[in-house]
Amino acid sequence: MKLAYLADIFAHLNKMSLELQGEHVDIFKLESKVKKLQKKLSVLVGDLGRNEYNYLPLLRDFTLEHELTVPSLMREIIDEHCKKLQSNITSYFPAAHDEDVTWIRDPFNVNFDSLSLSFEERDELINLSCDDALTTLWKTSTLERFWCSQKIEYPHLTSRAIRLLLPFTSTYLCETGFSSLIYLKNKYRNRLSIADDLRLRLTNLEPDITSLVASKQAQGSH
Repeated sequence: MKLAYLADIFAHLNKMSLELQGEHVDIFKLESKVKKLQKKLSVLVGDLGRNEYNYLPLLRDFTLEHELTVPSLMREIIDEHCKKLQSNITSYFPAAHDEDVTWIRDPFNVNFDSLSLSFEERDELINLSCDDALTTLWKTSTLERFWCSQKIEYPHLTSRAIRLLLPFTSTYLCETGFSSLIYLKNKYRNRLSIADDLRLRLTNLEPDITSLVASKQAQGSH
């Protein structure tokens, strides 16, 4: 039963870990994924008192297959472990901000009374929230691209939004960069100058190889 329970818990943790990977995971996506897992753990603890194990399918199926009942001591162990796990998740993913920054996630549905913005930022937010032409761009773009596209027209507001969106929310990009480094600079090419190759490996830009080759002369001496 303990093994089945641990397999179920690690399945939840692995799912959250995979959801936090990617190039465009901002602070709001991270917070929503972490909150989702914490709420599931809270519901799981509540279900224990009713002998329900919907969030622990392996444990549930194991007990049904062998016609067993989860003993009270096992339920107490699960309850204590889930509460400690919630506490550790809160400690590992602390709140990234204390003020109301929901306007960054949705600048077109804002409660201005709860915002702590300067006059310039508030004025720009009012203008932006009334610009219906930007709603399509906001719905089809990532938050980073949307705010970067407004840096000329709304400089004060964009600067504040980018400061929150710019920091990495996880080590995913660092890990992918390190994997690329290991792939390029291996034991057969350990003296390779890696900077230019790594830059090409990590960039999202697609070089026009045909145009670059056409602009170079194959035989330099002719």
